[in-house]
Amino acid sequence: MPYTNFDLVEEYGLGDGEIGLRARTDIAEGVIIGIYVGVLRQFALKDGRMVDNEMHKCAVQIAVENDTIFSIVTAGSGPFEGIDYVNHSCHPNIIVRDRVVMIASRPIAKGEPLTVDYREWDFVHEGVPCWCSPSRCII
Repeated sequence: MPYTNFDLVEEYGLGDGEIGLRARTDIAEGVIIGIYVGVLRQFALKDGRMVDNEMHKCAVQIAVENDTIFSIVTAGSGPFEGIDYVNHSCHPNIIVRDRVVMIASRPIAKGEPLTVDYREWDFVHEGVPCWCSPSRCII
């Protein structure tokens, strides 16, 4: 399970059965929202893609070497929570430092959804268009 600062954020329903994360209170720029922790695992790459593509949902990519990607697996053996529910945006309010630390990139108002650019984590992208309207990138 990742560390999430639940004093600052809360999970909420998106209305389509999905879950997001939003600010529980005003958050200042530079504040740590959460940190991913987990178990280091190796995954095979073939033609520049993860063989087990479903692992993109619960693996934070740390390094690539030849045909192997090293990732911290944060979920899969347990339920998702907290920062696992941060959604993608091409114009996010959260940045990723050192591949595992999520930090407010600007002041965030109470109630504002928290978003991050998923491409900040991945050395190996899934190759799917993002969900922004209009779609602006491939994640």
